[in-house]
Order: sequence, then structure tokens, then C-alpha cells
Amino acid sequence: MGPLPDGAALKGSPRIWIHAVSVGEVTAAAPIVSALREEMPAAHILVSTSTETGQVMVRNIMTDATAVIYYPLDFPFAVNKVLDWTRPEIVVLTETELWPNFIGACRRRGIKVVMVNGRISPRSFKRYRATRFFLAADPAPYRRDGDDLRYGCRSDQSHRHAPARVSIMGNAKYDGLAARVSASLAQEIAGKVRIGTDERVLVAGSTHEGEEDIVLDVYGRLRESYPDMKLIIVPRHIERGRASWNSSEAAATPTA
Repeated sequence: MGPLPDGAALKGSPRIWIHAVSVGEVTAAAPIVSALREEMPAAHILVSTSTETGQVMVRNIMTDATAVIYYPLDFPFAVNKVLDWTRPEIVVLTETELWPNFIGACRRRGIKVVMVNGRISPRSFKRYRATRFFLAADPAPYRRDGDDLRYGCRSDQSHRHAPARVSIMGNAKYDGLAARVSASLAQEIAGKVRIGTDERVLVAGSTHEGEEDIVLDVYGRLRESYPDMKLIIVPRHIERGRASWNSSEAAATPTA
């Protein structure tokens, strides 16, 4: 699986283009790709990412994808060139990837566009509305009419913005992670961190600097009721692991 040399190599039907920006979006898109392959074995499933780490992730976990490419810059000439080459029948955008020139070009070509694992807060929605006329010369991608743009969102927070075109489908990232966890792997991980099946554990994942102090404060309060509770902190950036560990040790040391 890799970049395709020419359009002749794009075999299979239907042609489905799935865009996942980087590692997080690839994780969310992985179970969708697997489900599509199971439902449509002959499909051509093209996956694009915007980062090198995303490309590596696709090759590692998306074995059901036909090919992987980089997503084009959102300029009309670049978008149209890639669409001429790939000729997708449907485009699936992961999370909030609303590139106006790309979506507009798909709409003019009659290509269906679907967003999966979408999320938009009330604050972001107001910002999109306020700037929608500056996002593209052609406002077609943002029209409320028509049936060629659909949204699959994580929660009902976005449903009220366009209820006829929004479906609540949960968080695909959680689905993907759950599908990859087997009972034997769960036991192996539990053994490595020395956690029994009946033990209480507080997990703080993807933490940033300063957030560990909040977690440790909450953990201290919880231990008043559950003295045997354990704490696992997973920093967002792995290079902060030692600093997080030192903070945890300091907080766990009894004071006179």
C-alpha cells in the first residue's frame, strides 16, 4: 500500500476517499475502514492524511485500505487535479475537516461528502457562521439546502444546527480502541502496571503541564474514601513523562 503512480491503478468499486488528518483521526477512521471493507470487499478505499505520522499510522493499522496519499492543499488547482485523478464517488471527512475549496469542488462534481466523528461546539459554530463568507468565493459548501453533505457527530450538541442532516453516532475513536483490545492484551497490560481485576484505578490521560496538579488534588481526596485506589497519569507529550512522575511521587510522599 502506498502512493499510486497513476489513475489507472485506481481499481475497485465503489471508490471511497477517507481523509484523516493525523494520528487521532486515523484512530477514529480505522474501524470505519474495516467496516466498509467487510461490507464492500471490492471497494477502492483511498485514505489521505496531512502529516507524516498519520501516513505511518495508516500503514500500521489500516490494512483494509487500498492506498494512502497526502491530502491536497486547499487551492482549486490542487484540489481539482487530485479529484480528476482519483474520481471518488463519496468522500468521508474525519472530524472537523471543512476545507471549503475541496468541499465545493466535490459538490460541483456531484460527489457525496460525509463527515464522521464530527464535533462542533456552540462557540465554534458561531465562529463558522461569522466567517463563512470569507472561507470561499463559492458559498456552496455551506448552504443548508441540498442533500449532498451529511454529518455523523459524536453527541447531540451539534444536532440542533442542522438536524435534518446530522446523525448522532458516538465516538469512533472509542470504537476503534475497544475493537483492538483483546482479553489477553488487557491482562498483559494489567500485569505490567501491577493492577488487579478488582482494584480501583483513576486514569488521567493526555494531560498537559499544570493539569497533573489538579488530578493529584482530586486523587488525594478520593483516597480518603478509597485508600487502595491507584493513579495512572499519561501525559499528552511523552517527553513530559519524567516531570509527571516526579510530581506524582512528591504528592504521594506523606508529610509530617
